Amino acid sequence: MIQRLEAQGQKNSDKRYQWDDGSDHDGVAKITVRGDLRGIQYIWFDYYKSGKLVEGSYLGLPEPGFTQTFEINHMNDEQLESVEIYYEPKVGVIQGIQFKTNSRISELIGFEKDCTKFSLSVVGKKIIGFHGSTSGSLESLGAYFTWITPTRLVAKGGQGGKEWTDGADHEGVTKIYVRGGRDGIQFIQFNYIKNGREIYGSAHGVSGPGGYTVPVWVIQGLEFKTNLTTSGLIGFNTGIKFRIAGNGKKIIGFHGYAEKKLISLGAYFAASPITKLEYRGGTNKGRIWDDGAFDGIRKFEVDYPNEFITSVEGTLYEEDTIASLTFKTSKGRTSSTFGNATTNKFVLERKGCGLVGLHGRSTGALQAIGAYFRPLPPPPDGEKVEAKGGNGGASWDDGDFEGVRKIYIGLSQNSFELNYPVEYVTSVEGSYDNKSGAITMLRFKTNTQTSPDFGLGTATDLSFELLKVDHKIVGFHGSSSAMLLHKIGVHVIPI
Repeated sequence: MIQRLEAQGQKNSDKRYQWDDGSDHDGVAKITVRGDLRGIQYIWFDYYKSGKLVEGSYLGLPEPGFTQTFEINHMNDEQLESVEIYYEPKVGVIQGIQFKTNSRISELIGFEKDCTKFSLSVVGKKIIGFHGSTSGSLESLGAYFTWITPTRLVAKGGQGGKEWTDGADHEGVTKIYVRGGRDGIQFIQFNYIKNGREIYGSAHGVSGPGGYTVPVWVIQGLEFKTNLTTSGLIGFNTGIKFRIAGNGKKIIGFHGYAEKKLISLGAYFAASPITKLEYRGGTNKGRIWDDGAFDGIRKFEVDYPNEFITSVEGTLYEEDTIASLTFKTSKGRTSSTFGNATTNKFVLERKGCGLVGLHGRSTGALQAIGAYFRPLPPPPDGEKVEAKGGNGGASWDDGDFEGVRKIYIGLSQNSFELNYPVEYVTSVEGSYDNKSGAITMLRFKTNTQTSPDFGLGTATDLSFELLKVDHKIVGFHGSSSAMLLHKIGVHVIPI
């Protein structure tokens, strides 16, 4: 259903200067803004429909000034979600304008001084058309909205069963119920948020044991990750591992197949919201600036997309000037302090989120600074490096995690503790006795140190090394018997 928001800005404008691009489009492709010191002269839009570019209304006469464009990559599922308008009521002209998509925010085009701020937005919807009025300058602007189609990832797991779907018309997931049995996950149920209220989804599978033949392929275990925490494994760590994730997006619904067990699971994704933290420092001095929000920030030297800035620590000089800035990253690194720190401190951060843009005020110096944050993307899947050592024992696998904190070795409970998250394991060296098949010595290397040798190897033992260049170890697997470790392998992810 298409929703029309009335034009914001000058009311009762002359009908001769009103224009309307309509709503018969799939989305907005490009925006061109022309302005000068008096405000926005005119604005025009390019749309797309059925994969083709469609030009909108071209209104206004080009005069000396500036021209800025903002392109929207609909091929990468980017959609225009909202527009912020800065209107000067005394002169009746829009002075500044800023655009927000589901993945980034444009810089402020124009000015905001002495303006009234309006917003064109509808939660969960995208803009597909504009209307407004333009005489000598842009006087008002309104928009047409329709629902954003979520991304649907196909169900993963086994085959067979009856298809089910909870739909995608939710704002998010609030609670997950899982019941497991010896043969796998028996049923799963989700609670969602819709229109600000919690709703209860249906149970998929059965809630108790039954006399039936277990399907060949049944989901054995599940683990859920949010931008803040991990559930831990529910069920068993057996079978073929799969992952359902949308980079930079959140899950708003689930679907899959089930019979008397949960056979497969898929999900619907929508873009994660960008959070704008208001600037700290002098809020009344200097000209406002706004870089908008992007996918991430590369410098100070950040290993994007594997590393994100997670906080900005600053200090103030006399309440209205930024004295210093320090940046921290998702890998536990801290930048040097830029400037001369004072005792008047502030912090810009949002738990589980990465910095994607900055805004603030400045004159000859930086008066204030604020930030845009987006939930961090899920970590990459771990890669399994084959276990090495002797023969014997039963297989085990801890799986992959975000990192290693402490390693315990031997019956005497020797241990090797890491300074997590700054320190991480990069390789394991060891030796084993080919006759008994037992590992006789282990040595761990990190990015900052090498552990002592654990165990007593001999000259006749066979040696091995576990590592992958530019990767860190985030889990272990191998084989062991009642008293002996026979093989050890690792899970790694890119550094």
